[in-house]
Amino acid sequence: MSASFGQTSLVLLTALLFSVTAFVSGYVDPTVPLLLFGLPAGLIALLICLRYPDHTLLLLVALIPLDFFAQLPNAGPTLSLFKLLFPIVATAYVIQLASGKLTLLPLSTEEKFLALFVVFAIIMVPFSVNVLGSLGTIRRLVSVALLYFFITRYAELWPRFKLRLELAVILPSVLSVILGLFGSSTGSNMFSSFTDDSLTRITGATTQSPNDYALILFLPAFLSAARVIQPSQPLVRLFWLACTAILLGGIVMTFSRSAFLALAVGMAAPVLLLWRHITPFHVIGLVASLVFLPFVLPAEYVERLASLGNLFGDGQRATELSLLRRANYIDVGMRIFEKYPLLGSGPGTFAWLHAKPEFQSLPFLYGVERMPHNLYLQVLTENGLVGTVLFLTALAMILAKCARPVLRPAPLVEVAFYAAVLAALISTLAMGLFVHVLLNKSFWLVLAFARISARDYRSPETG
Repeated sequence: MSASFGQTSLVLLTALLFSVTAFVSGYVDPTVPLLLFGLPAGLIALLICLRYPDHTLLLLVALIPLDFFAQLPNAGPTLSLFKLLFPIVATAYVIQLASGKLTLLPLSTEEKFLALFVVFAIIMVPFSVNVLGSLGTIRRLVSVALLYFFITRYAELWPRFKLRLELAVILPSVLSVILGLFGSSTGSNMFSSFTDDSLTRITGATTQSPNDYALILFLPAFLSAARVIQPSQPLVRLFWLACTAILLGGIVMTFSRSAFLALAVGMAAPVLLLWRHITPFHVIGLVASLVFLPFVLPAEYVERLASLGNLFGDGQRATELSLLRRANYIDVGMRIFEKYPLLGSGPGTFAWLHAKPEFQSLPFLYGVERMPHNLYLQVLTENGLVGTVLFLTALAMILAKCARPVLRPAPLVEVAFYAAVLAALISTLAMGLFVHVLLNKSFWLVLAFARISARDYRSPETG
């Protein structure tokens, strides 16, 4: 009897045993069968996840833009499919390491700095100004860091995993945007509690804010655009072109000014690096797009973009609430940094200190906890100079390694994937100026793709 046949038999016999038990117990207590009926399915799912952890990991990635469907009924935010499946992936990885099916790959230099940053944050928890708040933050930080670790390791060990990972990023994101557009077409967002009196901002099939949702779409949009460039059948390229248009449209329909600026920066950088591939046709297309873009964008979106001029305005124009809040975050952050410059106030403590009169200059915000809406301000205040140096060093090294393949003299089809990842990375880092993305799964997913692209690239000098 083969091992696979034995495993299959065990699964089927166990499922049959629970089903018979459920049927018999129904004569004793009618409420029992429904509960026990779910046990066989749950057990089978558990065994499948343990047997195929790479597929389970792809499912977790696919659920990032579809996190509304990862929520469990009546469980609230305390339990979701992410939290149920992630320990299974971790357990399966450890089992495969112990059995010799996987090898523990060494950390790269930038990964060592990221690991040191996470370890430093863990060490600082007992010295935090709010230990309980820091514990929750550390749990999430370790989770997203492990997500990065598992993705990069499976991608390096199994070459086919990279292709599946790309599809798991692009296709669910397209579905998420489509669902979000249908949901928002009714004038309300069926997936999220976010509301806006003046416009309906889509967040796809997620429970996240529009800014966070736009961040999710950066990577799939650029990856999809890279697939358009690849040589393939016309219908296939048309499909990826449609996916790219849907994803970019989803970013637009979030009505996020921050996302617009970050996307512009992310698109500009690879174009400048790929100047040798720029033709007059590309220039004409770019100019035409810039000319006609204001006419196809929603009027509300153009008005929101025009409000960016308030940053440099005076009088009443400069009093827009969102801009005042961001200025206040910086003020609070500088006060925190002055008191805790070297080691920081502790992970996840910015919002708690934001409510304290000692750090808050606006009396009407006393007792109001808010996050800084800035990745770098969050790291600086909560992790101090030590944590900031570790974090920024890792990001700088990742960015440099990610740009290296794009700079080489090669056909556009060969560097398209690398350029897409670089554009997503730059857009994400630029978005960090406006959103606290440290604990976002999408942020660490982009870092994972940057690591994969750097690993995948082999320079002519090294072979």
